Amino acid sequence: MSAPLPDALRARFRKLIEEGLSGRAAALRLKLSPATGARWGLAIRRTGQARAAPQGRPRGKGKLDPHRSFLIELIDQDGDMTMPELAGALADAPGVQAHPDAIGRFLRKLGFTYKKKTLVATERRRARVKKQRDHWVKHRLPAVSARPDRVVLIPSRALLRNTLPGSG
Repeated sequence: MSAPLPDALRARFRKLIEEGLSGRAAALRLKLSPATGARWGLAIRRTGQARAAPQGRPRGKGKLDPHRSFLIELIDQDGDMTMPELAGALADAPGVQAHPDAIGRFLRKLGFTYKKKTLVATERRRARVKKQRDHWVKHRLPAVSARPDRVVLIPSRALLRNTLPGSG
C-alpha cells in the first residue's frame, strides 16, 4: 500500500473547494485523479476536512495474543513441533484459524527462535560411509590435486544422449 498524500496538499485542496471549485476541478488543478477529488470533496462537505485514512493493520496484539499461554505450553511440551502442527493444535483446541506463517511471526515477536535442520545427510554417520570418505580425503584427493592434468570427467548418459548428433 502506498503512503497517503500529504496533509499540505489536502489543505490546498480544501482552500480550492472553499473558493467554489468542484472536487473534480480542484483535483485537476492540483494534478490529482478525478476520483481522489470526488472522495476528498465529499469528505470536506461532510466533515470539513479530508484526512488520510489509517493505514496498515489496526494496532494491537493480534488475534493470537489471547492464545499466547496455550502456544507457549505446546512448545514447552514438544519443542520440535512444526508450524503446521501448531496451527492444527490451535484450531482443535480454542477454535482459532491461523496460518502457520502468522504463528511463526507471532512466536518470533515473543522471542522464540528456531534452528534449521542440518544439511548433512544421515548417511554420513554410517561407519562404512565414514571410512570411504576418510579414504577419499586422505588418499585420492591428494593424488588428484597433485596431478590435475590426469583427471577425466565423464558426463552422465543422459547428458550424452541429449548432446550427440542425431539424438532426440
